[in-house]
Amino acid sequence: MNRISKIAITSSVLAVLSPISAQAASDVTIYSDSAPLTTGEASIALGILVLIVVICAVALAFFIFWIFMLVDALKRTNWKQESDKNLWTVILIASLFVSLNGIAAILYYFIVRKPMGKAGVATPAKDTTPPAK
Repeated sequence: MNRISKIAITSSVLAVLSPISAQAASDVTIYSDSAPLTTGEASIALGILVLIVVICAVALAFFIFWIFMLVDALKRTNWKQESDKNLWTVILIASLFVSLNGIAAILYYFIVRKPMGKAGVATPAKDTTPPAK
């Protein structure tokens, strides 16, 4: 193909597509005429944004707390029964899939971890020898 035929094909394609681009440009200008946000609308938008950030921060904190409680349940050796370990591990893992991980972690903390102490920390043995006289 010579240079003139390439220019002719390019100009023909542009001539065919120009009404489409003109229509698209006119559609875009319709939305650019909207008025800026009023102070009330901007305040509401900012309030919603702050609320979303706070909710995400709380959800992240619950998730991190859930991870700590799951690790505690897996490392703990001073269970009353071995089935308690299995039960709490299943509860904690299942709670993640039903979006109740924060509640399950809080329950685990108050029911298991707080009364029994940290996992991996040996409780001091009671001294059974009589005191010296």
